[in-house]
Amino acid sequence: MSLHLTLKPKERIYVNGAVLRFDRKTTLEFLNDVQFLMEAHIMQFEQATTPLRKLYYLVQCRMMEPHNDAAWVHDYDSQIADIRKRSADLDTHESIDRVDGLVARGRRHEALKVLRKMFEPEPDQ
Repeated sequence: MSLHLTLKPKERIYVNGAVLRFDRKTTLEFLNDVQFLMEAHIMQFEQATTPLRKLYYLVQCRMMEPHNDAAWVHDYDSQIADIRKRSADLDTHESIDRVDGLVARGRRHEALKVLRKMFEPEPDQ
């Protein structure tokens, strides 16, 4: 099964750690499993102002810097533990377990989707 993405002119996409930008509207077709992140979904460090947003940022960093993944693991594990400790909400725990499982299986893009849905109730930063 392939995945089609259409990019606007000058829009960037991160694919398996590489940054790509095209000078005109472009459609990409991925024919195999790939780690990618659209520019619109990239969170800057300054935007990581809540525990969930910090976790999103860490997952994103692990995606964008696969060559440096080991450097992010400790911070990621600490953030997961901190969220579990701070929250008594069962739904939050289940979602964090799902995110952690997706990350462990290399499905980081899907983990970011789950996290974006989790911080929808949070005020925009």
